[in-house]
Amino acid sequence: MSGLNSLMSKASLVTKIYVPRWTIVLASTLNASLIFAMNLIIIAVFFIWYGFWPGIPAILMFVFFILLTFILILSFAFIAAPLYVKFRDLSQIWEVVIQALFYGSPIVYPLQIIPAKYHSIILANPIGYIIHFNKEAITENHYAPLWQNAIFTTIIIAVFFISLLVFRKLEPKIAENI
Repeated sequence: MSGLNSLMSKASLVTKIYVPRWTIVLASTLNASLIFAMNLIIIAVFFIWYGFWPGIPAILMFVFFILLTFILILSFAFIAAPLYVKFRDLSQIWEVVIQALFYGSPIVYPLQIIPAKYHSIILANPIGYIIHFNKEAITENHYAPLWQNAIFTTIIIAVFFISLLVFRKLEPKIAENI
């Protein structure tokens, strides 16, 4: 949401002086990432409290998936922020999409309780993929196959570059649409 609202929340900055607009979007997502990092410290304290500590490969996989999540969120922000300037109802649509992604992701339930024929649908959701394999790596020491992670990473990077192109195309109209 902070990436979506970034340009509108800094409207006075966007209209009065020229600041590279991508920096505004990046700064808003970095701010949300810092808040996330503070929450990770709390989770680490609970891990220590309960005497549970995942192995180094699981921690590295977790960091890798967090990086992919950030790239995915930044990609969405680069597409949605200039569109939100023009289409103000996008925030309400995004709230519904977030709820659907939340309940469609194996966050509070394990993927195994869903019939196997629907696993590929749930794992097609990028957040569902990240959450499932993060939980598997940290709690079960089970990892996705390398080829599967490579395809997933390639898709995320492709989406990022597409979002940069979309942002560059929409950027000239941002100040006049605010």
